[in-house]
Amino acid sequence: MKESVRSLLAVDRRAAALVEEAAEYRKNAEKSLETEKKKLDEELAAHAEKHIGNVGKTEAAASLEQCGQIVRLHRDIAGELERRYLEHHEWWEDELFRRCLAAEI
Repeated sequence: MKESVRSLLAVDRRAAALVEEAAEYRKNAEKSLETEKKKLDEELAAHAEKHIGNVGKTEAAASLEQCGQIVRLHRDIAGELERRYLEHHEWWEDELFRRCLAAEI
């Protein structure tokens, strides 16, 4: 009987040691996971900031291009209006004058 009790106590001590070892392993794993999570969060934040910066640069470049297109279009329209004015202004003036005279009569 004593031998059975001793055997059970030895098994209990080994089980307690395994439980303690498992608890230590779990504690270390949780710390490791927390550290890894922080590292991944930092990497993700850095990647997101870089991506946002790239998007901002791309949007800024696209905005500048669109502004340039608008300026060119405005310049083209203004040039066309100037050309048409120079080409037709005498006729328009004569036509306005003729209509004003016709309205008075």
